[in-house]
Amino acid sequence: MMYATDCLFVNPSPMALMSSIRHNTVRCNFSFLNRNLCALETHDFVAHYLRVAPEQITRLQWNGQQRCLYLQLVDFATARYLVTEHHRRHKYPAGREARRVSISFADAIDEILLYDLSELVTDEQIRVGLNPYGVVVGIAHNSWSTALPYGGVPSGHRLVHIVLRRSLPELVKIGDEVAFVAQSGQQRRLYQNSWKARTQNFFRELFCFGCYAYTR
Repeated sequence: MMYATDCLFVNPSPMALMSSIRHNTVRCNFSFLNRNLCALETHDFVAHYLRVAPEQITRLQWNGQQRCLYLQLVDFATARYLVTEHHRRHKYPAGREARRVSISFADAIDEILLYDLSELVTDEQIRVGLNPYGVVVGIAHNSWSTALPYGGVPSGHRLVHIVLRRSLPELVKIGDEVAFVAQSGQQRRLYQNSWKARTQNFFRELFCFGCYAYTR
């Protein structure tokens, strides 16, 4: 059961997001190959596997470093259709070495929780601290749920919507403080090194498992 669910998001300007996030773009992952696709193979895959009409595509790009094919579509509905209907549906190339091709949204928005930050840490400091890992879309200040005795009181937890460019470590320096990072669906893991701290947290988890994601 999650208790700290009441949030108020603070978002950057739409123009800033437009220039730093890919929109209506899907990624076809061919990293299992030991070579790049040529132009004919790239166009053949789109035409005969994905069956996308030329007028539905606004950009078709092969990334040789990632060995991924990026397709920017005319609208979000078309991009969503490709992901839902074609993800791991096709094997490539033909033959015994064929592997299933993963298709996903490029620049999908992830949700992370920042713990242990004081009220002295500003949203701008959070953006700067997370900038090496991706593009921050919005920052929410959580409050305790009204189901609790002190509902509505700020909890200090920050819920961040971010487009991740690289994996996040468990601990991130934000301003002059260190935040514990939990990604969406991830339970808090014990990160204290001492045996005493581990023992204390074990019993706390035992008796407060329902709200463990929001307790220390």
